Amino acid sequence: MDTPLPCSLNSRRCPIRVPHRRQHKLVDLVTIALCAVLSGADSWVDVAEWGRSKEPWLRTFLELPAGIASHDV
Repeated sequence: MDTPLPCSLNSRRCPIRVPHRRQHKLVDLVTIALCAVLSGADSWVDVAEWGRSKEPWLRTFLELPAGIASHDV
């Protein structure tokens, strides 16, 4: 028997992307993670470090309204 998930990304009740707590754009997070992994990042700490080291370059095509997200976002 399939158990329904408690929420989906489109749900208004989903705690994953609560509107008043959004600081980082999802597209920015995914782009940084993808680029970091393709560059050899093996963990979320590596992804955050890679993002901080490449922030000036990333700002040329990403909005980054709250800067680079930490590893635990």
